[in-house]
Amino acid sequence: MKRLASVFLAAALCIGFFMQAYSDAKEKTRIVFVKDDDGDFFKAVADLMGNLLKAKGWKNGEYEYITLSMEGKEEKGDAVVAELKKIRPAVVMMNTTLIQKIAVRLKDTDIPCVAGGGLELEDGNGRMVFVDRNGFPTTNLTGTYTMPREQLKYSFAFLDRVAPLGRSKVVFATYPTAAFTRTKVEKALKALNMPLKDYKEFTYVDDYQEFVKKYNDDPEVGWIISGEMISRRKDGSAYSFEQFFKWERENNRKPNLGFWENSVQCGKLCALAIDSMTTVNQMVTMADRIARGEKVSTVKPEDPGKTLIILNQKRARDLKIEFPMPVLQGAWRIYSDYDGNYID
Repeated sequence: MKRLASVFLAAALCIGFFMQAYSDAKEKTRIVFVKDDDGDFFKAVADLMGNLLKAKGWKNGEYEYITLSMEGKEEKGDAVVAELKKIRPAVVMMNTTLIQKIAVRLKDTDIPCVAGGGLELEDGNGRMVFVDRNGFPTTNLTGTYTMPREQLKYSFAFLDRVAPLGRSKVVFATYPTAAFTRTKVEKALKALNMPLKDYKEFTYVDDYQEFVKKYNDDPEVGWIISGEMISRRKDGSAYSFEQFFKWERENNRKPNLGFWENSVQCGKLCALAIDSMTTVNQMVTMADRIARGEKVSTVKPEDPGKTLIILNQKRARDLKIEFPMPVLQGAWRIYSDYDGNYID
């Protein structure tokens, strides 16, 4: 009997050993955030995503949260894609400017991606590229739309309340994105009977800066507006979020418009803004669902969840603009400087 008991004990120990070895060998669920650069804004986003994942119930022992950076360099995309294929994450999160650089290049893998904006991209025939007619993903990509429908028109109408365009014209520049195509900008302005003098898409911030300088001195131009920020110089070096908006507030001498709160905090005049942190929460919720086993094809893209009136009083003073009282009363936040301080 003692010998039999010893055999059972040895067997139990062996089973326990192999179960522990299996547990140790089992790979953690990997969730990756790819960021544009290493500036303060994307560091804050990365930290927020990590905290939100923990709030979703992910424990340190069962998953690994990894951040990869493009460092503001176009050519960095090859290395990031190669690293993602090596990591084999359960899901990858990214912002809209990285859809073409990262998500599309992972299309032939089984790595799902979640983007904060850009899902409204259309082809030359006006058909959505990433979403079918029922609103579901057609590729490995889901996420949020950059802004709700008609938001561009509403934003121009809002700026007109703050700094009336009158008989002047609009110029618009952006990084190439789905949200701010020439067709969409022209359509929004036409609905308001506002003339567009020029529209340009720039890959390099150097060219954008020349565009601003050119129209600063044009008496026909009332607004110089930029869509997505541009994060790369011609020499290949990174141009951070903070650098972009610092240059703009010091050099753009005409009323401008933001589409996110943080751009107004950094120096844009005003925004009917998409709340970035709410969008991040939506992205993490989608990533959580996918990482727990839901197929990306069933995770419907969503409109950004929150729109806010954001104003910058310092920028208004610099431009000699006085915000109308109804606009002030409707504001969710009024920044008093470019350092994040605001009026209670």
